[in-house]
This record gives sequence, C-alpha cells and structure tokens, in this order.
Amino acid sequence: MSHSEGTSEPGIAAQNFFQLSIYGERKEHVISLRLQRERGMTIGDMAQLQNYFWVSLGEAIRKNEELRRHLAHAGFEVLLDDPNAPVPVSAN
Repeated sequence: MSHSEGTSEPGIAAQNFFQLSIYGERKEHVISLRLQRERGMTIGDMAQLQNYFWVSLGEAIRKNEELRRHLAHAGFEVLLDDPNAPVPVSAN
C-alpha cells in the first residue's frame, strides 16, 4: 500500500491523495484505488473519504458472494455478523 504523494498547499494539512495499490505474487500490478483530495479539503475531510472507501469496500464484499468465496480461499474469514457486538444483559 502506498500513501499519498506530493505536498499540500500552504496552510492545508491534507496531502494530495490516499492510494491503495495491490500487487500479485510476481510483483504484477493488480489494482490501485485512489481517493483524490480536492482543493480546500482538510486532513479531516480526507479521513472521512478513507472511511467512506472502507465502508464501500465492505458493502461490496457483503453483497458479492463470489468475492466472499475468493477471500475465504485466500485465508480471510468473512464475518457478516459483528464479532464484537455487545453481549445482551439478561434480566434475572
């Protein structure tokens, strides 16, 4: 994974983009996903875009059974239910 490149404008803390690059076993490029910073965006705006990226990716995985199978074959456990959900307190 590579992080953003370049410098920001004076007074703007956010960098130019957030990028996730994925390469295969033989160092071949598989895909790059890039969130581009627009003029005037702050680092907080970029953080929100990154969160949106992860939510979008999660929703795509949830909706695509074939993608979940590929991830499982690669060794990932895909949990559709929250493994960290709070345990309900029983009324005794």
